[in-house]
Amino acid sequence: MCGIFAVFQKAKPISREAVQVATDTLAHRGPDHSGVHFTTIQTVNGEIHAGFGHRRLSIIDLDARSHQPFCDDGGILTYNGEIYNFAEIRDRLPQDRPLRTHSDTEILHRSLASEGDAALRRFNGMWAFCFLDERRKTVIASRDRYGKKPLFYYSDGETLCLASEAKAIFSYLGMKPEMRADKVQQHLAFGMSYPDPNGEAFFRGICEVRPGQTLELDLAGWTLSERRWHDFAATATGERGDLRETFENAVLSRLLSDRPVGLLLSGGIDSSIILSVLMAHGLQHRVHCFIGASWGDVSDDAVYARQCAELAGVTAQEVPSDYGTNALDHIIAMCLHHEKPFPFNGNSVGMHQMYAHIAQHNVPVVLDGTGGDEVFGGYWDRYFYFAARDAMRAGDVAWLSDTLSASKDDPEMSVTASRALRRLSAEQKPSRTSGHPLTFGREDVRNAVYPDSLSTFEGDLTGAMIVDASRGRLPEWIWHNDRNAMAYGIENRSPFLDASLISVIGQHYSDKFNGPWNKHKLRQLFSDFVELPTQWRRQKQGFRWRAGPFLTENLDRILEIVSASPILKEHVDMPKYLASVRKDSRLATGDFTSRLLCVAALESVF
Repeated sequence: MCGIFAVFQKAKPISREAVQVATDTLAHRGPDHSGVHFTTIQTVNGEIHAGFGHRRLSIIDLDARSHQPFCDDGGILTYNGEIYNFAEIRDRLPQDRPLRTHSDTEILHRSLASEGDAALRRFNGMWAFCFLDERRKTVIASRDRYGKKPLFYYSDGETLCLASEAKAIFSYLGMKPEMRADKVQQHLAFGMSYPDPNGEAFFRGICEVRPGQTLELDLAGWTLSERRWHDFAATATGERGDLRETFENAVLSRLLSDRPVGLLLSGGIDSSIILSVLMAHGLQHRVHCFIGASWGDVSDDAVYARQCAELAGVTAQEVPSDYGTNALDHIIAMCLHHEKPFPFNGNSVGMHQMYAHIAQHNVPVVLDGTGGDEVFGGYWDRYFYFAARDAMRAGDVAWLSDTLSASKDDPEMSVTASRALRRLSAEQKPSRTSGHPLTFGREDVRNAVYPDSLSTFEGDLTGAMIVDASRGRLPEWIWHNDRNAMAYGIENRSPFLDASLISVIGQHYSDKFNGPWNKHKLRQLFSDFVELPTQWRRQKQGFRWRAGPFLTENLDRILEIVSASPILKEHVDMPKYLASVRKDSRLATGDFTSRLLCVAALESVF
């Protein structure tokens, strides 16, 4: 897992010093080695100058022979990620010349050199890379199916610049970052920043290589094109293999590491089924378990996590949350890493603090349960409406009756079911804007377009989950995971995002929601491995990070930061907000204040 940088110029030579400086802005992603490489390509239309940078986090084949940029046989590769089945692919490669390393980097290089991005369909893992094929005089840059690893680019008539984070591009080009007004408006109005369907990043002029796609530059003609190498919808509705074997392989393959591996044990189904698989193979001691301890005072999550660790016979490290002055410094630092606004919740702020703690234990690889909800059907509030509509259209009265009866003894489920039925009967769209943006936001904020793709989706449950997994909430959680973990040089691995599990998204609604249970098929898997107390747990709150105490503790400094922001003055009636916040504790400790802080902090660090 690493940080990558590449630049191609047809008008002027590469600045070697600028490439090194840009590469070193990614040092947090790869603390173990820094490498650069330069070359010039002769084309029929003149010379193209190229520079590559790489910051390495050494996980597999720790030897210097696997350092990057990796140059061999007419190709140059700078790559970030892990390919879990690389040994299997290695065995199928032509044996015309010996391999130099024991790494997945060399296997990716040889595959790209022989087949281009067509080879990627055989790879199971996570990646973002830039590969120069000097013989074909092309550059291809590509990302994995889910976009687990980031890749940004800037392009004009003379330069193509790519990097794991936008800040490296800004560094090399000497560009001043400029926030996109529409994305600021969306965050202030709704508090979430979903992926842009056109690949436009939070900063103007910067784009993302989209998940499952390849960006190709023909050097001779200097033409840039995009193509999709992975069809998410076709895979999600395709043939499914044996679920037990598939999930087991997804977990065990992610133990591939020459360095220590950890597990985030949250007290929910997703992380504990990973532990269950490890226990069935006697491998639970291969991982270092970490629990968010302080969230136990607002939920039972930590209690369940401790029970699972005790049954596994492992000692888990418990991580406290910080709501004091250090927390504000953490959030400002997060803005520099995230490069766009984020909600103040456990998935973002809580996990950033968690990874800061894990880094102190020298555990550079961490497994977690990201994707379990989006693959197996875990969100009642997002998915149950679509499941109920599918059942109504199918005339499945028995499923509807069983599910509604089971919800009666659970207030949260009951409310969700009632809302779904009201929406079905009236075909109403849920309200999308809270009161504070209406009160303090200027007209552009009040009229911001809701970025959640499910808000206007009218298809079936499988279609809704495909949307959420490919361009909805899951990519946002993936962004948080990558930025929080890599801020501390830690590789985050998610078994639920295994390529072989994408087809599970296409399971029938009754496999996802059954009586009082969400993720029903996943819950049943415990019986194939080791049963744990979380198997039939009804409600899990997830990693908690309570913004209220943090905002109360740091309000004076927060208001200083917010009131000094020129950007916020363009979108918010700041005098009205500042006059109100001291009088209204709910406003002071509410979500709108955290949204303002996030935008202002981003502005200050960029």
